Amino acid sequence: MINFLHTILKEYEVAEDSFWHAGAFTIWHFIYVFLIASAVAGAIVGLYFASKKAKKTTLDVLAILVLCIYLFDLFVRPIAQLEGDLEQSIHSYLDKLPFHICTVMAPLCVLAQHSKLFAKIKEPLVILGIVGPLMYITYPSGVFGDRFPFCYNTIQTMLYHGVLFAWGVLNLTTGETKISIKKGWYKYGLCIISVSLWALLGNMAFSDMSSAKSWADTGYDWFFQKSGAFYIANGELWYSIFAPIAVAIAVYAVGIAVYGIYHLVYFIASKIKKAKINKVIEEKQKEEANV
Repeated sequence: MINFLHTILKEYEVAEDSFWHAGAFTIWHFIYVFLIASAVAGAIVGLYFASKKAKKTTLDVLAILVLCIYLFDLFVRPIAQLEGDLEQSIHSYLDKLPFHICTVMAPLCVLAQHSKLFAKIKEPLVILGIVGPLMYITYPSGVFGDRFPFCYNTIQTMLYHGVLFAWGVLNLTTGETKISIKKGWYKYGLCIISVSLWALLGNMAFSDMSSAKSWADTGYDWFFQKSGAFYIANGELWYSIFAPIAVAIAVYAVGIAVYGIYHLVYFIASKIKKAKINKVIEEKQKEEANV
């Protein structure tokens, strides 16, 4: 049975010059981006006139779906990565532990959506639920490479990030979560610090910290704290200190940009709505004057 599942889930690689090469910024990458963007846009339109209960139910289901996709992956990924025995493939399992932004959001988005206690910090978690997937979908270096575009790893990773992204965006577009940069900038900052420290704890636990080089070469790269996502000077002491700080600042900056876009859209929408109201009032006044 395990060999049969491995055949189905295996990450088949293809040559770089092949039509089926799914590298970042190739046609396959853009197809996935288009599918995710279209699905989210369709959901925004579909929920625009929906009842408050329908909107809440949709978000509840999406949060649970994120967690289900994540847990399912924990069970089957070692089989997909099997190239010898299960002990060998356990490496891929450990890499999926919740120390990345998006993996830690699996339980957090459920708690934010369904727990009254976590509802108090739902705003920064919603922003993080947008920022993490958005950055990864824009540059999915961990899934696109020499892999077949429709193998398990590619589909699972893009599906997971797509659903998480939808949960974050729809929380804003449905009005289920109200955000304010004046009240939320420091909450989001504290959220980033907390996630960074959590990722650092995971990286420290699974890495050899005897030197900067061993730190970079062993364990995992959760939250891209070792590579800084750019792999400029891995193994250098200065970079080992700089990378995690730079990544946290970058994620925070993208989150602030999301706040800015939200307020800009809200400002434009309110102006359009006000203009329509004023037009209706003017037309009514003209009708009354003619009478």
